[in-house]
Amino acid sequence: MDGGFTEPSDFQRTRHIKYFERMLDGVPAAFASQEPNLMTVVYFCVSGLDLLKAKESLQKRKETLVSFVYSLQCNYRLFGVGGFYGSLSDVSLNAVSLQSPHGFLPGPGLARTYATLCTLVILEDNLSGVDRGGIRQLLRHSQSGSGSFHGALNILRKDPSTFFEAFSEDYESDMRFVYCACAISEMTNDWSGIDVEKMLDFIWKSRTYEGGFAQVPGAECHGGSTYCAVASLFLLCTAKRKGLVPSDCDRSFPSLDELFPAERPAEIASGSKERMQLIRWLVLRQVRGFTGRPNKPEDSCYTFWIGASLKMLGASSFVDERRLNAFCMETQDAIIGGFAKWPSSRSDPMHAYLCISGLSMLRRYGSSSREEPDVSDEGVSQPALLRPVNPALNISIQKSIKLLGKSS
Repeated sequence: MDGGFTEPSDFQRTRHIKYFERMLDGVPAAFASQEPNLMTVVYFCVSGLDLLKAKESLQKRKETLVSFVYSLQCNYRLFGVGGFYGSLSDVSLNAVSLQSPHGFLPGPGLARTYATLCTLVILEDNLSGVDRGGIRQLLRHSQSGSGSFHGALNILRKDPSTFFEAFSEDYESDMRFVYCACAISEMTNDWSGIDVEKMLDFIWKSRTYEGGFAQVPGAECHGGSTYCAVASLFLLCTAKRKGLVPSDCDRSFPSLDELFPAERPAEIASGSKERMQLIRWLVLRQVRGFTGRPNKPEDSCYTFWIGASLKMLGASSFVDERRLNAFCMETQDAIIGGFAKWPSSRSDPMHAYLCISGLSMLRRYGSSSREEPDVSDEGVSQPALLRPVNPALNISIQKSIKLLGKSS
């Protein structure tokens, strides 16, 4: 166990490390239903350990984890499509289906591919084994006519003429997968798999009268979908400034540069109408913790979804950190580790990770800039308790710098 960190008595860092270690070493029976999403659970645990600075824990498991991750890569290249599966069940089903003349193949998915790339980056793999061309084709085939993205290729049939037979506009596509597509493009440094203008049209049509974003046009504004929209726009703005997408890609839409000014404005809530309304909607989600929608109970996962959105907009100073931390500590399991959705509930990997990721953006847990030490109230320099997270990619800033050469 990694030591040397003085932690507040209410934050059980050591127990959280053990919690994620147990999940990686053998997912409890209570979470067996999550097997189809196993890669996402692995990502939560690996990134959680990274934010907790549990370097030895990750190093000990690195070889096994990297080998497991690459075993999920899609190697059946119909139309050149690649990407990653979510679990060994998909891989096993493919092996059986290939033996049948009428077998079908579950396709790789965007959320699974995103979780896989994040995990490899955190484990400091150089991504040389990643089929980038296949991922580019996955993005191209996954984008719908509306500009959104489908979560997975529904059915990959052995007969190429029926490749997309069951793949229609009715199949699940929403803001979650728009975000996954943007994050994947950022991590592979290749945006050529996305029709950017179509995607921007979908994002802005999903904006509601309140200022936030829904999963799809005409739906209810939500904290999770708002994060996905904000992070997608933020990553696209970053790509635009790096010359990876056309500089005029947003000419028909609200300016990305006004939404995310290169220099922090003197008045945080100043700028475009869209920016001010968005910040207002996000700030109003705080009770003690954050809620995902008006008149809904606080939920620990929104510590990240709302907190990271405000961070990208340069408006995190509006957060009442003391009250937010107090709520999060009520959802903490101080015996076995992890965080739950609500107080007095059972902890789970998703809420444990997203709560810790959100807390890493607070001054009492993360340093204000990268890995610099914090200064206590007594003026004594001390290491940050958590590695600060990159709010757009949801991996540590340290690992995103190693991937991209600089912080997004």
